Amino acid sequence: MLIFAKKLYMTYKKQKLNRNIIPQTIVGYLGHEITPIVRKNTNCDIYRYNIDSESMLDIYYNTDSTTTLCCVGKKAEIAEIIAQEIINNCSLTLPNPIRALYLKGFSQEKLEVVLQNIKNTGCNITILSDTEIAKRYEVTNTYNENIKIHYFPSTGALNIQGKGYSVYNSILSSFDTFISLEEVIESNLLANNIENITTSELVEAMKKAFPNSYPFLNGVIANIISSSFFLTKIENEELPDYSWMIFPILRGLEGVIKKFLLLSGIRVNKTFGEVFEPISHGATIYKIKDCHSITINNRTHCASIEKCYNYLVANRHGIFHINSAINTTRQINREEAIEIFNELVELIETSYSEIIL
Repeated sequence: MLIFAKKLYMTYKKQKLNRNIIPQTIVGYLGHEITPIVRKNTNCDIYRYNIDSESMLDIYYNTDSTTTLCCVGKKAEIAEIIAQEIINNCSLTLPNPIRALYLKGFSQEKLEVVLQNIKNTGCNITILSDTEIAKRYEVTNTYNENIKIHYFPSTGALNIQGKGYSVYNSILSSFDTFISLEEVIESNLLANNIENITTSELVEAMKKAFPNSYPFLNGVIANIISSSFFLTKIENEELPDYSWMIFPILRGLEGVIKKFLLLSGIRVNKTFGEVFEPISHGATIYKIKDCHSITINNRTHCASIEKCYNYLVANRHGIFHINSAINTTRQINREEAIEIFNELVELIETSYSEIIL
C-alpha cells in the first residue's frame, strides 16, 4: 500500500510525455534500475519510484494520456531533478485535439475489415456498446492515446473522435481500401490543423517520388503510403521517437511485395512464411521457397522481391514492436526516419523497374 503522508515538494501536472522511455530515462540518470510500486486508481495508474528513504517520485499515468509527476519526501530535491530529466527527455509535442472524421454509407462488412486492420497496427479495441441502433468502439495504443469510433448501422454513418496523433493515423490508414487517396490526405491535414500543405501538393510529391511505379501503387497501396509523405512535411515537431513516421510506408512495402507475388501467380493467404524461408537454419536472411521460385521463373524478379522482403524483416520488428524490456526498444530520431523513408521510396521504385518495366 502506498503512503502519501510525507512532504510534497513539487508537482508537474498533466505533462505530454512518451511513457515508453520514462523507465530508461530514470535508469540513465541513476545508473541502476528501480522497480516501481504500482497502485491502480479509477482515473490513473500510480507508479512510485523510491529513489532513497527520503525521496520518492510518483508518476501518475492519467487516463487522458497525460502524465503527472509528483516529488515526495523530506529530501525530494533528488526526485525533482529526475522529474526534470524526464520532462526534458520524454516530452511530446502533440497536435491539437483531433477534429471529427465523418463518413457516410459505410457498411458493416467494411467496418469489420477496418477494425481488423486497426488491430493489425498494434492498437487495442474495446467494444463500448453494440446494439442495433449504434456501435461504439474505443481504440487505444501503448501511449494510452484514446479515440472512439461511433457507427450507426441503419444509415452507415461513421464518426471518429478523440485525441492521439499516432493512434489516429493507425485508424486512418486502416480505411485505405474504402476511401480515396485525396480523402486520406485531406483527413490528415484537417485532423492536425495543417494549413500550409495542400492535398494536390502531396499527391504531386508522391508522383515525383515514384515516377515509374505510381500507377502501380495507385489505390490501396498509395493510400497507405501517403500518410508517411504527410508526416515528413511536418517540420515543427520535436519528438523523441519518429518510428510512427515511417510505419505507413513500411506497411505499404508489405502491399508492394504481395502485389509483386500476385502478378507472378503467387497469393499470400495468411503470412509471408508461406512464400519465404531462411537461407539456412537459424539465418535471418530469407529467400523465396524453391517451389515458388520455379513459378516466378525469373532470377532477377526473385532477387528484387527477396530484397524487399529482407528489408521489411530487418526493420519491421525492431521499429514497431515494444520489447518486454522497454528500455531496449529501438527509437529513431527524425533524421534516421527520413533516411529510412528515402530508402523505402528508392527500394519500391527500383524494384518496380526491375520487375515490371
